[in-house]
Amino acid sequence: MYRFSIPKDAIIGTNDRQLVEAGITPDDDFPESLRDTGEYRDDERYFRVENVSAGSPEEAIAYAQGVIHTSPSRVWIDGEMFDAGDIDDTRIDKPGA
Repeated sequence: MYRFSIPKDAIIGTNDRQLVEAGITPDDDFPESLRDTGEYRDDERYFRVENVSAGSPEEAIAYAQGVIHTSPSRVWIDGEMFDAGDIDDTRIDKPGA
């Protein structure tokens, strides 16, 4: 399980059934926990990925991107936050690549 965020105005490009089948659900409780850490951003939507583990931020981004067709802004793996802007995305397989 891991979490990720995308910009609020990002186009997801998939429907609710596809999200559920991929184990991705909106995470309405997570933003509240981020307020205490200073990691909350009002301009993002937060999601939770169930039944999928990510061994690295690149794996987490690639999986999410393959389902929602939008690159996450940030990912949280085992409580550690990774800013996608700091990750070399040239190594990440894009959907349909």
